[in-house]
Amino acid sequence: MVSDEGGEERLEIHSPKGQQPEACFAGPIGRVTGLKPSPTENKVAITNHRNELLLIDLEQMTSQVIAKNDFDEVESFSWSPCGQRIAFF
Repeated sequence: MVSDEGGEERLEIHSPKGQQPEACFAGPIGRVTGLKPSPTENKVAITNHRNELLLIDLEQMTSQVIAKNDFDEVESFSWSPCGQRIAFF
């Protein structure tokens, strides 16, 4: 889930029981426009308003810009079934 509580957007992992978030990532992710979790690892791919595709590692609590489009937004992206690759355009 994406939250802006506290003034900046961050990723939060919630349990189905509605308790406080188990973990959150508050790095510079920008305004999130798309979010997809890895099918095999504790990672999330997101797109943002800066036309970036980011990889968030929720175990290491790190982020990495893996693609940036200088002219338009990243419109579509998907994980491979093995969770090792992300296809996008």
